[in-house]
Amino acid sequence: MKLEIVVASYSEQLEWVKDVPKAWKRTIYRATDGIREAKKDKLGKLPIIRIPNGGREAGQYLWHIIHNRDKLADITLFVQGDFLKHGSISQIQAVAQDDPRSMAYLGVNIANDKPWPFELGDMHEQLHGYPWDGKPPRSGSFMVGAQLWAKKKLIRSVPARVYKKYYEKRDESHFAHLLEGTWHSVFGVYR
Repeated sequence: MKLEIVVASYSEQLEWVKDVPKAWKRTIYRATDGIREAKKDKLGKLPIIRIPNGGREAGQYLWHIIHNRDKLADITLFVQGDFLKHGSISQIQAVAQDDPRSMAYLGVNIANDKPWPFELGDMHEQLHGYPWDGKPPRSGSFMVGAQLWAKKKLIRSVPARVYKKYYEKRDESHFAHLLEGTWHSVFGVYR
């Protein structure tokens, strides 16, 4: 089974990535202002891919899905560059390959991750209605932390145009904050 961890970074220290279990392929993105196309680079000894900035970690997760759709790992773990603020290496080790779910959020750090202070209704409709041609999936509960894993079959079950529409809509306002806890809507889990 192929496992991949996708790290969405901007300027964070990423030394923790070296401690990720060897079973996980590491893909590190660094959002870069002014860049238009992906550019391979190194951050110390860590290989990184510089990509266009926009949409915070959500934009980087979408970039990965759009540009790797045909070569996704069986399980992809999506995390922020400051992962240790929200999670732990043991959470990575605990991602069960035989888990019957198609996706799950990693646990959150209660000290750092606060509940979303707004109602989701209108914001959910605005964000998720466009990619789903006006018929967004239900939102379910809102999870904070923006760290999750998903299986290849689930990610590929969503048409590529849906991910591209989300990517087009990305911005630096509440786009990433809202997607942080509603990736299950992006993946259409409640369709």
